Amino acid sequence: MSRRPERRKTAASSQARRTPSPTSLIMSAARRIKVVQAYKVYPPDVEGGIPSVIRNIVNALSDKCECHVVVARTAGRYVKEIINGVKVHRIASLGTLWSLPISLSCPFALFRQVRDADVLALHEPYPLGSIVAAFGLKRSTRLVVHWHSNIVKQRVLLPLLRPLQERMLKRADAIVIADGSLMEEFQALAPHRDKVRIIPFSVDVQRWSWRDQDQLGAIAALRRLHPRLIVGVGRLVGYKGFSVLVEAMASVDGHLVLCGAGPDDRELLRQIRERGLSDRITLAGSLPFKQLRSLIQAADVFVLPSVTTAETFGLVQLEAMACGVPVVNTLLPTAVPHICRDGFEGLSVPPGDAGALATAIKMLLDDPMLASRLGKAGRVRAQTCFTTEKFAERIWHCYVSERGGSEGSIARGDAGPHELVPGEAAASAMSLVVDARHDRSPPAEARSA
Repeated sequence: MSRRPERRKTAASSQARRTPSPTSLIMSAARRIKVVQAYKVYPPDVEGGIPSVIRNIVNALSDKCECHVVVARTAGRYVKEIINGVKVHRIASLGTLWSLPISLSCPFALFRQVRDADVLALHEPYPLGSIVAAFGLKRSTRLVVHWHSNIVKQRVLLPLLRPLQERMLKRADAIVIADGSLMEEFQALAPHRDKVRIIPFSVDVQRWSWRDQDQLGAIAALRRLHPRLIVGVGRLVGYKGFSVLVEAMASVDGHLVLCGAGPDDRELLRQIRERGLSDRITLAGSLPFKQLRSLIQAADVFVLPSVTTAETFGLVQLEAMACGVPVVNTLLPTAVPHICRDGFEGLSVPPGDAGALATAIKMLLDDPMLASRLGKAGRVRAQTCFTTEKFAERIWHCYVSERGGSEGSIARGDAGPHELVPGEAAASAMSLVVDARHDRSPPAEARSA
């Protein structure tokens, strides 16, 4: 009897079978490749932060591929819906514990979706998704890990989760972070530095800066009601630093509107009452997009008072920059002070320092020319460095290229968040010498809307 020739299994051949080639992905693209985004939650259940980043990704790529989003519900049964052409699978959940969905069905639902997927985009931290990424993917499925933050709430479980994370990172074909400064904070990524791709988040400047007649009326009404308006937006959780902002408002002549919901709402309300600030601070809860946009556009100052490295980027400050509003942020060792830079587009203060925060807010309220200059520079920076087009191009390249989007690194000549491109530098220089009156009138394009 003839014997079949023995096949020699080498590391190279195994890696070739595991990693999809550019040719295979190009062929997949002809049939619209399937990309699955996996995380805990998705808008409108939770707005802002990572959910908003995922929405930006699928909206940018929906015309290029078949997009699926697999998330848990905050509570309730399974729901499948199509939003702007994106298939969203909201898995049944009993609620949350330590910011994790209480749902045994989440990993199984994700596994079912990735069985025929070409790409799994996993947004970390999400241990339930890490299980599928580490153990449930076919060799031909490309794994892209978006590393947004280290594990904070589940820190007590880190000894159990580290081996799972490491296996998942070894399996990953690419790891995406939003800024080069985060590598020092994300120590778990150090052994996998060659896989890391730096792709800053984006903002739709046109969407955030748009004003129609109804919005112009809302902005005017807000400014009449609160001539010195300060706005903060985010989940009402400890690391956002809103308790520090409330303390700072004790010495600020102005009105603060905080937008968002979260577990700290009652504690913040108690603090506001105890400090006698009920007439100066409004807890507005979660607002629909148009109302939120009007509020930010009406603001004299936007504040991002985060106090821990859990705030890795601060997407909401980029949205305020798109609206042309000066920002006060904190000097965290993350991307936060690199996105909106001290003295260029805003002011930066030490985290947790209520006195310094109050001083910066008052400086912008009392100096309209400074506030106007910083606000205009912020819009230029958002338009120049953080466009949705550039973001979509880099993400798509990372998803479909065998080697990922290494040329997307902001550290090498791509006008990333740490740099001023020539056009932006010129605009910033001009704003120093031009009479920058605090222009509260709408831009020409809005007046003609």
